[in-house]
Amino acid sequence: VLQAEGIQIAHRGGDGNSAVSLQQLLLRLDGLRSLLRMGLVFERMEADGLDLVIVQDADGRFALDGLTLPEPGPGLSGEELEGEQWLEPGRWLNELTARISDPHIRLTRLTVGLDTPDAETVFVDIPQLDLAYDGQEMSASGRAMRQGTLEQLATFSVEGQDLIEGRFTGEVWAELTPGGFFEGLTRGLQWQGFKVRELEAGARAWLNFADGQLQRLNGELEVDRLQLESELDDIPVLRDLSAKIGWRRTEEGASFHMAGLRWRWRDDQVSGVSARIDYD
Repeated sequence: VLQAEGIQIAHRGGDGNSAVSLQQLLLRLDGLRSLLRMGLVFERMEADGLDLVIVQDADGRFALDGLTLPEPGPGLSGEELEGEQWLEPGRWLNELTARISDPHIRLTRLTVGLDTPDAETVFVDIPQLDLAYDGQEMSASGRAMRQGTLEQLATFSVEGQDLIEGRFTGEVWAELTPGGFFEGLTRGLQWQGFKVRELEAGARAWLNFADGQLQRLNGELEVDRLQLESELDDIPVLRDLSAKIGWRRTEEGASFHMAGLRWRWRDDQVSGVSARIDYD
């Protein structure tokens, strides 16, 4: 058994704060396979106490707080970074799982923060995350809790191929409950002069991807409270909105379906609305 404690990853030349910290890493050696392959092979890998913060910038891009990725230009070998295969996350994952006889990685006690513009950082605890990868197929599942509580914010499962390379083909299922990342991701979003001021919502969704593109989505949306504001005035709160939604890619473009839409706004209450929109 190989064990490491107090692992920290930080950007050289930064402020000294670690971007990723890991309390404990445990590798169980597979003696028989190590002898047969004439190299180290581990039975399984377990990591405990992983802490990181994901930052979203004003353009919607995500990065790890405190970790700066290489800028475009020459790599360590003098070639362009595109030619530096050792920098590719997929290669690191392949190398790692090739050293594990049972390609299963278990992460416990994860703390993940989401720092978005114009909002306080939201922290969630993930008690356990199971990841399996055999060089092609990847599957992962877990659940997220509000930090320091037993309140569940989300459950999810992912299964498919080429997730790391950005050409994901597979299926994703997720259930989001009010009060979590959903609010943090949408707070401050603007469209046509309208801005999301407050949102309390939950959702269940099933998504199918092919070669990195969403092909089909089926879901149920429940919005307890939605507060928008415009440049001219605040808009009354929209309450109790719910609907079953569906979207699929077609040869002509896409098709959007909605059924059982209902909502309450001011003194008006509407229910039983259905619609379908086909577009190029």
